[in-house]
Amino acid sequence: MDVAGDADSALALISVDADHTMIMTDYRLPGALIGIEFAEATTVVARRPLNACVVIGDPDPKIISAAAERGIPLIHKSIHPARLRALIAHLTTSEK
Repeated sequence: MDVAGDADSALALISVDADHTMIMTDYRLPGALIGIEFAEATTVVARRPLNACVVIGDPDPKIISAAAERGIPLIHKSIHPARLRALIAHLTTSEK
């Protein structure tokens, strides 16, 4: 597991390590990208689809719709540990 403080650092990690199978990101990121855009960028950098999840604090229907259109699951803050474990298990074992 790798942890990065911003999208650029995370994309750099993904570009040098082909073992990543999933990413989890907050919707609001430092820099120019939002979480949904970052999830899409990981596919380009990894040169294959990665399972992704975006954490949101605001249940804005526009955010929910944008994620649904792209097939990116959302998890709402505050995150319950059991739900988070189940989501990670699902994302790390499912094919994209």
